[in-house]
Amino acid sequence: MLLVPSKQDEAWPSYNMANEVMKYLEEQEYEYAYEHIALEGSHYDLDRQTLNQVRAFLKQHLVASCGL
Repeated sequence: MLLVPSKQDEAWPSYNMANEVMKYLEEQEYEYAYEHIALEGSHYDLDRQTLNQVRAFLKQHLVASCGL
């Protein structure tokens, strides 16, 4: 599970909710991969560094598990 919320979300508290989701997953000892990559500003602040983090997560956990 990959969460990419914005710390300055104007629509809803996505950053706070992502923190709660991460806490819940940790408490439940969730067996699958999960990561929280927070954008510093709004959703329009998605940058190359964040995209590289998303790509690395997907490559490590999705592509590898599909045998691609």
